[in-house]
Amino acid sequence: MERVVYILGAGFSRPLGIPTMREFMDVARDMHFAPNSEYSHFANVFEGLSGMNAASRFVKLDRENIEHVLSFLEMEYRSTGEESERISQFRIFIRDVIVKNTPSFDLPVGRRGENADIHTDRIFSAKSFSAAARSSDLRDPYFRFVCSITNVCRTGPRLCPVTAVDRDMGDGFTHYSVLTLNYDQVLESSFNAVRTLLITDRIPNRVRLVTDANCNARFLIHQPQVIHLHGDVSDVNSLVAPTFTKPVDSFIEAKWKTAYELIRDANHIRFIGYSLPDGDQYLQYLISSALGSVKNLKRIDVICLDSSEGEVKKRFDKFFTPGRYWFMNTTTEEYLGALRAVSLRTPGQEEVGSWIDLERQHLDFMRSNS
Repeated sequence: MERVVYILGAGFSRPLGIPTMREFMDVARDMHFAPNSEYSHFANVFEGLSGMNAASRFVKLDRENIEHVLSFLEMEYRSTGEESERISQFRIFIRDVIVKNTPSFDLPVGRRGENADIHTDRIFSAKSFSAAARSSDLRDPYFRFVCSITNVCRTGPRLCPVTAVDRDMGDGFTHYSVLTLNYDQVLESSFNAVRTLLITDRIPNRVRLVTDANCNARFLIHQPQVIHLHGDVSDVNSLVAPTFTKPVDSFIEAKWKTAYELIRDANHIRFIGYSLPDGDQYLQYLISSALGSVKNLKRIDVICLDSSEGEVKKRFDKFFTPGRYWFMNTTTEEYLGALRAVSLRTPGQEEVGSWIDLERQHLDFMRSNS
């Protein structure tokens, strides 16, 4: 069984309207100053920028990058003894911006499965990302990605695990894990929607996202692990503010330990929408140490939109040994939009449904854009 680890950055969720680090402050200001705003408490963060504005007369500071802003404020508050209270404000600030800008992933399905076939038809159609945008549903490529990493297929109007179609098929499938630097719950919300399309009430227990860092699900092809390395919005106290210090408590430490083991055991590592920012030294050291004990790593792929100056690729070239990884200068939209449903056949070549062959389509995508 092959093991694939996806490492997701802000570019993965950006197509849905969730801001990146550089866009974060502008989006927060729009929320704060909107008529009848519910976000007056953002003033606590914005007020702290006065010191940053004063300091910018003497040093170069990026006041539009949330990581730089909060790093500056954190250092100031530590020096004045206000750290604990301010960190809580940071976390609430981050959560509110993310939640406000995350779309709903709910699919209206009746208690007896009414409308399930309509959603399944749409998700398993051959629409590209641009076509999905025209139909006002950018969620479908994310639904397809979740179907891929949980190894579910379509049989008739509903979905089910591939092993429910043919028990002997499981050996040929891939186990996926996801390490995400994002606070949003795009994958979890996508999966909860997909669950409503599964064929019976019993099968969903076999298909799930494992978010507990202490749970060993690495051999279960229908149960990929999803680890939020900096916490997520479902628990505001879990959020690690995007500062250069990135304090790590025991809860987050367990996640990083699991991440180390997943990278160490991976056959393939894939970065999607992650630009390897200079402030993420923790992740770089985590990857480096895990690769020091790697068992059978075959390939490292990076899929990320680069600047005209090639800054992202330069950072990856500086981090990885040249020739040992593949860089693709393209968007998440292009990558997810390339996912298509194809015929699913048993070892005896009997067609039993359709599924999204992520491994083949990933390789085709890398080849076609090389």
